Formats: sequence, structure tokens, C-alpha cells
Amino acid sequence: MDYAVEILPPGLRVIHVPMKGTRSVTIAVFVGVGSRHESDGNAGISHLTEHMLFKGTSTRPQRGAISAAIDGIGGIQNASTDKETTVYWVKVSADQVALGMDVLADMIRRSLIRSRDVRVETNVILEELSMAADDPQDWVHVLADEVMWPDQPLGREIAGTRESVGATRRRDVMTHLANYYGSNNTVVSIAGGISRRAALNLTTQVFDGWQPVEAPVPVPAATAVHSGDRFRGAEKPTEQINLCLVYPGMARRHPDRWALDLLLTILGGGGSSRLFQSLRERAGLVYETHAYSVHYTDAGSVVLFFGTDPSKLDRALDGMVREVQRVRRSGVSSEELDRAKRYYAGRMWLGMEDSSSVASWFGGQESLHHEVVSPAQAIEAVKMVSQADVKRIARLYLDPSLARIAAVGPGAEPRLLERIA
Repeated sequence: MDYAVEILPPGLRVIHVPMKGTRSVTIAVFVGVGSRHESDGNAGISHLTEHMLFKGTSTRPQRGAISAAIDGIGGIQNASTDKETTVYWVKVSADQVALGMDVLADMIRRSLIRSRDVRVETNVILEELSMAADDPQDWVHVLADEVMWPDQPLGREIAGTRESVGATRRRDVMTHLANYYGSNNTVVSIAGGISRRAALNLTTQVFDGWQPVEAPVPVPAATAVHSGDRFRGAEKPTEQINLCLVYPGMARRHPDRWALDLLLTILGGGGSSRLFQSLRERAGLVYETHAYSVHYTDAGSVVLFFGTDPSKLDRALDGMVREVQRVRRSGVSSEELDRAKRYYAGRMWLGMEDSSSVASWFGGQESLHHEVVSPAQAIEAVKMVSQADVKRIARLYLDPSLARIAAVGPGAEPRLLERIA
């Protein structure tokens, strides 16, 4: 899959990925700021700012005008805030790219940020926080981050806290925009049925004159290792208890990343995975179980998840631990590894059929690392992983002495740590 990166003055990076035969175009604007750039006092400001950019601009001041512009051409528009980036995107038909690009640039460069809108939106986000806390499956993953990175930005809920969000004012949003929203801290990723020349011309037109910023650097991640930080739980009167077994992982560009991804595919990557077959198909202890990795620029985590009836909690956790012990002791078979490699490649190419997935893959990497591993390169790296690599990674990263637990529901108690020793 071909792509090209251009740097427009003064520092705006544009990555273009042509997709022949595709009649859609996705434009994704990645700003290099997320919740890990925040302090305790302004936690959630990145997420609130993302919301505020939909509330009206100097050229589209009416409420709903931003959405109406994209709805009116049958397009799709959204945004999201992560730990390290904030992204705004539109997906439109190829003949409407100019309008899609104009709307995104308008939001990012000319949003009004009215005080009354800030007051309304802080209340919206407070409801969003309440909704997340009421969803045990959502909340256990928040706690999984917290137990891995306690008392630091990577371990916080992206949307912030009720206290920090409630205290936010217009001046705080304006300061955040001034600090981080600038040409040199932004990547425009364009994928789909548009030529490179057209993509660059449109980007140049709408972002001409946008100035650079001196974006503050986030605090490096520090993984907690002492025993007091190994459990986070919330007792809630739910029908199930949701539990995450959490281990320190690796940064996104770590050379062992590909072996870890394959290991977790074998452990919990679908209906044929070991955890699914063991905990659900044979023992009937769970409905859902899976495994995944989280990768940041300088840190990461490994998460094994299940949800079960509280009466089955100990048996389910014991079963998960046995599968971890087994893979650490005996590794994986050649058949399992080959299947995991085919799974990875198949899912990759299925995703690359959609312009929004392509824009995300290329733009996200360019934003964080100033370089891209293409889908073909990723698949080649996966092909090189051996059984010995997977066993080594299992022994190194699934070390029981480093394991933590996050749990939400009846029975979410620190005594669960005794079962993973």
C-alpha cells in the first residue's frame, strides 16, 4: 500500500494514502495531545476541548451547523481523545472532499469557544463520566489503567474527574488550544479516492497561515511495582463480576511487539483462542473473555479479561491463571502460531479496505512517531516470529510477580491477588 508524507510550511505534516477503486475519502486530523499531557488540576481538558470544537465557528456559528454541513452531503463525522492524541475526522464521497476538509479546518482553527457552551458541555461530560462508572465492563478497563499507572496521567480516565471537569472554564480551553493546536503538532491523514496533488492542494488552502506551537512534553510513564499498587476494585451490585488480569507491557515500537500480539491472539483473540475454549466452551464459566495489549510511545500493558457470575469467580480466575502458566511453561504449537499469523494478516487486510481505518493506521503512527510501519511491513514482521520468541515473551511479560488485578462487581476484593501468586 503506497503512501507519501509531505511537510507543509510551517511544519504541518500531510500523509496521503491513495486507494484505487474507492469512492470515499477519509480525512483525519491528529493533534499531538491527549490525557497524558494533563495535570491533576486540568484532567479531562483534551476531551472537553474535542467536544467544544463541534459547537460553532466564526463562519458556522449556529449550534448544529458543523454537523449539518456533513450530514447534508451524506458524510460521517466524529472525533475522539486518547491518552496521546486527539483526532477529528470526516468520511465523505470523493466529490465532497473540499467541503469535508473545510469543515475540519474551520473547527480546528476558528472555533468560537463560547462560555455558555463550555458550561453546557461540562455537564454533558459529567453525565458521560457517570455513564462510564455505571458500566462495569467500561469501568474495569479504567481501573486496569489505574492499577498499572497509579497517580499519573496514563492511569487516569481520559475524560477526567468530576472535580477537574466541573472546575473547567473557557480560559482553560483557550489555553489548551494555544499550547497544543498548531501546525507543527498536527498531522492531516487523507486516504481514499483522491490524488496526491488534490490532497495537498486542499490541505494547503485550508491550513495556510496556521502557526506552530511549543507543545509541552508529557511526563514519562512509570510502572508501579510495589505490592500496594497491585489491586484496584469497585464493589457494585451487578449480576456479574468483571475482572482484568494486568501485566506491564511494552512501548509501541518495541521489537517484541509482534511476538506479544501473536501470543495474545493465541491466548484470547477469538473463538478458537485458549481462554475462550477453556473458560467458556469447556468449563461454561464465562460468556466473554479476551486478551489484548495496550501500546503507548514509552510504555504498555497486557490485559486478560473475563466476566462471570460471582459464584464462579475463583474457578474462572484459577482457569485463566492455569492457561497463563501453561503458555509460560510449554509455549505454543506450530499450528497455533501459524493460525495466529494468518488471523493477524487477514484482519489487517480486511481493515485496510476501509478508508477510515487506513487514515487512522497511517495518521496515528505519523503523529506519534514521525514514521510509519505499513500494513505489509507489519505482516512481514509477524511472519518472522518463532515459537521460541512467543515462549520467551510469555515468560518475560506474563510473570506472576508483576501481575495486577482490576475488578468491578460483587467479590471485587484484594484477596484475589492470592490466587495469581
